Amino acid sequence: MDLEREKEETKWFRIDGLRIKQTCKGRETQVSVILDGYNICFKLMLFDFLNHIKEDLALDVKIAKIWNNQRVFMIDTKYASDLINYIVSFMEEWNIKISESTVSASDVISDELWYS
Repeated sequence: MDLEREKEETKWFRIDGLRIKQTCKGRETQVSVILDGYNICFKLMLFDFLNHIKEDLALDVKIAKIWNNQRVFMIDTKYASDLINYIVSFMEEWNIKISESTVSASDVISDELWYS
């Protein structure tokens, strides 16, 4: 992933249509994931993402809701980069794409919101 931008406690990463936002909240870090402009946290959960990361890396990842009930991942700050790297490889391995059956208009994240 390429570091696209950095401001205070937030870093934005990008590789093609995949964008990841990492916001440090002290001991926990919030990791937001969008693909082609859609929040895909729920879509990743459909692929048992939380179970895979627990089995593969022994990391405990939680889900929180922000931005008008949009889901994001929460992880211990010291493992945030591990989570981000795992997301990229997981998406490649499972060939995750946007489809009408797994995202909706409510999953759209505007650039204005993304970079706030």
